[in-house]
Amino acid sequence: MAQQIAQHFQRLHHRLDILDRHAADLMLLQLSARDLLVGERRRFSEETRTIIVKVTAAEPFLGQCPCCGIAPVLTLARQPIPGAEFDHVFHRGLNRPEHGWLVCPACHAELTYGGYLARFARIPEFRAFQAKVLAYRRRGRHRPSAPAL
Repeated sequence: MAQQIAQHFQRLHHRLDILDRHAADLMLLQLSARDLLVGERRRFSEETRTIIVKVTAAEPFLGQCPCCGIAPVLTLARQPIPGAEFDHVFHRGLNRPEHGWLVCPACHAELTYGGYLARFARIPEFRAFQAKVLAYRRRGRHRPSAPAL
């Protein structure tokens, strides 16, 4: 009996996880539709760009495009290569580090001209990158402060 209840809750949790993913995907489509209508574009600040570059330079990306995982987007000096773009994923009006990534020219062209389904297909890759950005930001908040002099 207890095993049946545990299996029932496991199936229920699985269904709720699926619903949560679908809700996030619907939000992306809604924001993308708003973006098409309103077209507001906010540039990423230098601080945001710095965080995105640091995350892109670290494991598991190691300077490779987090979208395709193949093309380099950073030089050995941790500078964006010519043609690499800081891309807004959800909406061009959102410009925090967790709202964008640095992608290679080929991925940027695909995401820009491939329509919303091309962007939608890259959500798993972006979520992996976004998780690393959020983890980086959490670590930054919990650093011990310098001792008072």
